[in-house]
Amino acid sequence: MNIRIASWNIAGGHKVASLEHFDYLPKDIPYFAEQLINLAPDVVCLQESHTKINGTDSNASDLAKFLGMEIVVNSPNSPSHIDSEYLLGNAIVSKLKPKTVIEKYYPDPKEQLYWSNGKPADIHKKNLEYVAFEEFNVANNQMLPIKLFGFTYDDNDKGSDFAKEINRVMSETVKTPVIWCGDFNFFEPLKIYSFMNELNLKEALPDVTTRPSQDGQKKKSDHIYYSPEFELLKSGVIMTETDHYLCFAEFEFQTNPHHLMGKLSLCGTLFR
Repeated sequence: MNIRIASWNIAGGHKVASLEHFDYLPKDIPYFAEQLINLAPDVVCLQESHTKINGTDSNASDLAKFLGMEIVVNSPNSPSHIDSEYLLGNAIVSKLKPKTVIEKYYPDPKEQLYWSNGKPADIHKKNLEYVAFEEFNVANNQMLPIKLFGFTYDDNDKGSDFAKEINRVMSETVKTPVIWCGDFNFFEPLKIYSFMNELNLKEALPDVTTRPSQDGQKKKSDHIYYSPEFELLKSGVIMTETDHYLCFAEFEFQTNPHHLMGKLSLCGTLFR
């Protein structure tokens, strides 16, 4: 079977007004839907997806309707920095029916974070969404952009300690065969998360910018990884009018009744 998957940090469904931090245009879900319809994915992993605080609507539900898909999981976690009426989180929508859905929270930083002007930063919860479909698994996450607060995930100090705690949650949750999508807020996650190396994951995306910048430097915070059970057929990064580009990959997966899926022991089923 062939699987086409898309991964996109959609900033609550807002295009950008400029490449300044947090400079967005009004919400434009039809624009995001059009890009995804043209791509025709089987599974869509969203990061920074909005859900209204009162629960009346969400980016995931709007896009699922446009795409003729179902919401597999929607994880509104933290107040949005884009629109105060919404919560920010991850979501997965899909044409495929899930068997099991697990949500695990990543740890919070142990210390208070501060912006460069000295103002304390709000705590933003980040989580790992993990879905077992009939034959394979999909993981979706977003990491905190800790570089904004003066440290990095590979600093051999508190940033590296933070990465180790994230790695622990990963190792408790993810099994192969897996396609793992997300905004990792780091150029080379395989260098900081040892568990991802233990799974022998490979990067599907080409080595190009996934997030535009004012200075034109290559920024690649978005990734799609895959385990050896998949053969990568094609992948790409589509330049969109957004602060993260639309990423996609298409794989061939050989159905095998003896795959590790039969050996999984999953708990904590949660459907939304």
